[in-house]
Amino acid sequence: MLRGDFLRAEYRFNYSSDNTLFFGNVQRIDASANKFVAGMSGEFSGESVSLPYPIEYFAYYSYVDDGFGERVELTEDFLGTGHGGSVEFSSVLSRQHNTDWFVRVDTVGGVTRLLAGVKLSLNR
Repeated sequence: MLRGDFLRAEYRFNYSSDNTLFFGNVQRIDASANKFVAGMSGEFSGESVSLPYPIEYFAYYSYVDDGFGERVELTEDFLGTGHGGSVEFSSVLSRQHNTDWFVRVDTVGGVTRLLAGVKLSLNR
């Protein structure tokens, strides 16, 4: 996993104060394999779905060559190579109790995973 030489490039474009488009490419130089990512992140008002706090979102599409190596398991959260994507929504559940909620769907190479839960912050 620690072997290999990689070159990374990323471009981010803030198209409004709360939203960002991003594109990235990681090239494995010694194996002629790459990872491409395109996505968006930001937030929108929770009022549109009757929630009191803004909702943050993060979504991306990725493609990772099979020859990328074991490092792809870390960069793709252990799901693997091929075409993939992820969509996540999160927001404040309770400011008083420093808790947030999240829902995330990942899919890579035919494997799909749903993650949902509550995050507790100890540093707020």
